[in-house]
Amino acid sequence: KSNLFSELTEEELAELARNATMREYEPNELVFRQGETSDDFCCVASGEAVITIKHEATGEEIEVARLQPFDVVGELGLLLDDPTKLFV
Repeated sequence: KSNLFSELTEEELAELARNATMREYEPNELVFRQGETSDDFCCVASGEAVITIKHEATGEEIEVARLQPFDVVGELGLLLDDPTKLFV
């Protein structure tokens, strides 16, 4: 259980699960693009997701994190209606 959901009741968790969509991604498939607004967030169910940022001067993608099962990404863009700053 992610800390993001730790304050939810069992009923609220059940409602969230009913409205969730399970998606599978291919290795190296882009989930979120840096700078684009998204109304989704992802919870890693299995495997891992790599988060990178693009260095403004060089254009090089720099790995900043690896997400493991139950880690979430994209929640801030959803909650704050602010474009994501990362590539996932």
